[in-house]
Amino acid sequence: AFEFHETCCCEIRLGIMRFGRKLALQVTSDQSGAPYLSHKCMKEAINKTVRDLRLYQARSQSLENWKAGLPLPEGEAIPTENELRQLEDGIKELDQELFTIVEEDLKRIFVHVRATE
Repeated sequence: AFEFHETCCCEIRLGIMRFGRKLALQVTSDQSGAPYLSHKCMKEAINKTVRDLRLYQARSQSLENWKAGLPLPEGEAIPTENELRQLEDGIKELDQELFTIVEEDLKRIFVHVRATE
């Protein structure tokens, strides 16, 4: 059995380090002043996108099942086209948020690299 410890947003298994912890160690010991990718922000954006994609898939499947004459799960309302469109729009916004984070990080990294050449 592994022991789990929480530090920052990273989970560490004794004897095994995950990427986030390795990155945190590298960042804290780095003296170059170089910018890094915003790991935490990117992870949060990806998690939100995955959550909404799963909801969209479930609601979309429920609508398809209902149209095929299958009953909806108890207590679940019939998904509307408008609800699905709103979920799609939200997913697109989250996707844009992720790529904006990456673009801003890359700009900072490129500026740093050019300045140190």
